Amino acid sequence: MDKGLHAAHDDLARTTVVERVKAATFPAEEGMADALFHLSPAAQVLTTIDPLQSRYLLVNAAYETLTGFQPNVILGTEILGRVAIGDEARHRRLHLLETVGQYQAELAVIRHASGRPLNVMISARRFRFGGETADFEVLTDISDRMALQSREIEALRRAAKTDPLTGVCNRGELERRLDDCLSLEARGIPFSVALLDLNGFKRINDVHGHLVGDQILRDCARRLQSSLGPDDFLARFGGDEFAFLLRPRSWRPEQVEARLASMLERSFRLFQMGELVLEIGASLGICHSDEGFSSRHDLLSAADQRMYAAKATGRRIAICGSPPGL
Repeated sequence: MDKGLHAAHDDLARTTVVERVKAATFPAEEGMADALFHLSPAAQVLTTIDPLQSRYLLVNAAYETLTGFQPNVILGTEILGRVAIGDEARHRRLHLLETVGQYQAELAVIRHASGRPLNVMISARRFRFGGETADFEVLTDISDRMALQSREIEALRRAAKTDPLTGVCNRGELERRLDDCLSLEARGIPFSVALLDLNGFKRINDVHGHLVGDQILRDCARRLQSSLGPDDFLARFGGDEFAFLLRPRSWRPEQVEARLASMLERSFRLFQMGELVLEIGASLGICHSDEGFSSRHDLLSAADQRMYAAKATGRRIAICGSPPGL
């Protein structure tokens, strides 16, 4: 048989199967089921029951809209490779049809005609119509819902790491990153930690109110964040305290301390809000990983003590760093 006759034979066989299933499924004298199938807003499809080579028998307009495939292109062709994606989940669904005869509300990923993946929910049932058996599937596109869910989950993750007032990271995220750095320290990757306390902040809160105080905290966070390098990290430690985690590429304790001193001089100039002009300072305590701290608690405690030592100097901007001779 030449190729043309062979193709014609395949088309005829395919058409015969489709018409036979359609006739058994939608009785000609009624026509109602046929209309409901094709007019349904839900994507619906009838397929053969071949476990690995199931073929399209019927699709409705909603299925065409969902997948981007026109019926005349896919009827009689194999689902796998066109729309269905072969994976363990699909094999499990096919097993359910073989053993139970149905499945409901199964999450799946199928392929659009453009090649992009679609997240869908599928329910299916195996039917026997006279002498013919076919699988009936109903698909619902949940791609938008899944994308929204992903955005909500990501927003929750960000919220769990972020201080809601200033928008910088919170203490919990700082501690997590410190633990990561301490584990890296065993491989010789240095870092520095600094705790900063605002000087004069309580008076601003008492005299001008908490709304002004909150704006000062936001402005401080913005100024400090803009001064940091790509490998640095800023967190609100609590109240009017901030914390830095610094991992500069060129690292020596004296370089880090000089850089922080310069950053504070730039960041803690006058704060102006309308006609209100305020002056605020900062006290900073710095610790370095090569000082031999064995835990996050010890490192933060030392930085805290140095911060209060800086504050005790009474200067508007004061820094207490590593011990002399380190």
